Amino acid sequence: MTFSALDPTTVSNIAKSDNINQPVTVWRAIWDQETDTLIGDSAGDNAVMIFKGRISGYRIQDARDTATITLQVDSQFTDFEKVNCRRTNMDNFQREHSNDYSMEFSHETLSDLKWGKP
Repeated sequence: MTFSALDPTTVSNIAKSDNINQPVTVWRAIWDQETDTLIGDSAGDNAVMIFKGRISGYRIQDARDTATITLQVDSQFTDFEKVNCRRTNMDNFQREHSNDYSMEFSHETLSDLKWGKP
């Protein structure tokens, strides 16, 4: 998301580390230029949500009297193809929990687990 022609006060309000991981929702609505109003009622029944995510970073481009801020917003599907390299085995688990042996038998296959209702 890019915001341009910003005054220094607005830039300092937006460009703060407190804003990282804050929610962002983008709605699309139709503006009637003849009546200078949004089409639909005040409850926003005719607006359509087109994006929902969180702020993950920002970049500022300063000019003489103004600035442009580009917010990086990510949804849960931003890095959908990323492999997290987490495995359910003893070696991987003990990298973070060296004294925990709860995954000791995770490599064994169990065929007698009963799932669901009989």
